[in-house]
Amino acid sequence: MLIWAAPGPSASRQLVETAARELRLAVRFCTYKELLDLLHTERCHVACIEFGFDAHPGLTLLKNVSERMPVSPRWSPPTTPASP
Repeated sequence: MLIWAAPGPSASRQLVETAARELRLAVRFCTYKELLDLLHTERCHVACIEFGFDAHPGLTLLKNVSERMPVSPRWSPPTTPASP
């Protein structure tokens, strides 16, 4: 399962659903507030945090996830899509 947390409705929803299908993963969308609980109750292969216009709440959540799950690998994509 892939869990995708966003500060509000995800602008990337269709892209995430397509990628999850290609990877043969179920996808679950949630809010920042729900993510930590879901990581304890759901078996997940990938957890993603979408940063909003203000990246601070997303970075704070990433820090909280890292502190609670210190062995999980982490990476952060750029905040803007790469140019071709």
